[in-house]
Amino acid sequence: MDFASQGHLSKAFETFSLIQLHASSSSYDLISHPISFLLLSCTNLKSLPQGQQLHAQIISLGLQQHPILVPKLVTLYSSFDLFAEARTIIANSSILHPLPWNLLISAYVRNGIFGEALSAYKHMVDKGIRPDNFTYASVLKACGEKLDLGFGREVHNSINASSAGWNLSVHNALVSMYGRFGEIDIAQSLFDKMPEKDTVSWNIIVRASAKRSKLE
Repeated sequence: MDFASQGHLSKAFETFSLIQLHASSSSYDLISHPISFLLLSCTNLKSLPQGQQLHAQIISLGLQQHPILVPKLVTLYSSFDLFAEARTIIANSSILHPLPWNLLISAYVRNGIFGEALSAYKHMVDKGIRPDNFTYASVLKACGEKLDLGFGREVHNSINASSAGWNLSVHNALVSMYGRFGEIDIAQSLFDKMPEKDTVSWNIIVRASAKRSKLE
């Protein structure tokens, strides 16, 4: 499938059609990798019609629940700001891994749609899907940007109750969130307890301290 990487998407689709033609129904799962590669190419080459064509084929093949393809579909639609389509794909999925949700939540946050990011997180948890460190980092940023202190504390409690373990990005996000809320003492306490810090950590606490100086 080198055609797609060279930008020759139509040639890649022709090759895929030949593969599909010779595939039996019992081997449909084997073509999930070529489809995944094509979906990624459609995303990178900003080719929505071909991506939608692939989505239709995925449905016709009964592969719409495939754990490899669902994240790629979410990424495709999110890259075109088609968030309703991306969310519908996840909502109808039985996949219990957080990856598809992480992709959607981070896309919401990247586009400044913080309320929808928090809504997606709630939906994910309600479905019994356990968040991971990637989830928490994005959701904490959304809480901070939306200035939702109550929900931010709920997420913080969830992190403490989880078995996710130490993660620099999550702790940076926590310090940043409390700094935005003006909860400088909490931010400082979290910062002081961090077993390791990077440049981002120090920039966050400097900004929080500067905010405190303005308030005093």
